[in-house]
Amino acid sequence: MRALSQEAVVLLNRIATVAAAKESVSVRDDQYVFIETQGTQQIKDQGSDTFRRSDWYAVDGRRPGLARITVLSGPSAKGTEDMVMSAYPNATTYRELAALPTDPDRLYEKIWADTEGQGPTHEAAALEMIGSMLEEATLLPEVDAALYRAAAKIPGVTVVEKARDLAGRAGIGLMFGNGDESDVWVFDKETLDYLGSDDVALLASGVVDKIGDRSGD
Repeated sequence: MRALSQEAVVLLNRIATVAAAKESVSVRDDQYVFIETQGTQQIKDQGSDTFRRSDWYAVDGRRPGLARITVLSGPSAKGTEDMVMSAYPNATTYRELAALPTDPDRLYEKIWADTEGQGPTHEAAALEMIGSMLEEATLLPEVDAALYRAAAKIPGVTVVEKARDLAGRAGIGLMFGNGDESDVWVFDKETLDYLGSDDVALLASGVVDKIGDRSGD
């Protein structure tokens, strides 16, 4: 097992402190979580598309959602396409995310147990699970902070002073994994807000009343 990077531990705890200080939002089961991201998709033998994606997920996970994908550039040139997202019983809902332990030790133990036997290493699998929650966790300050404090207990994270998310926004990064299997979480250097990763940029997140509404509109 690799040693903990004290530089990464300090940064993760700073990020957690900032996350915990944010105001929580009151959320109803009949509402939707709105997430907007930018990513890429490989098109076989043609290169890759760059796309912007807006997702609406039912807070309680019991109703269909919607994914609206707009291709910004690339070989497919499909414009905008809407896809209905069926309620998926194995998906982690907002309510399930909100119910996670906010004590970092308990959350670490749960994540470590849930990822046993997965990934190229146990550490990478645990950090990948944490990373999969960060977009929606921005809406849950206590859970968000606990995720970062739990990540600070896992060896293999290093600081990248000059990092960029997929949308090209500059920030400070936290990298884990090796070579082509590495991932980088990117944060604004001044605010320490989560910007996304080198694979997917987080452009907006919020809670809205109906599909098609956008956070901040």
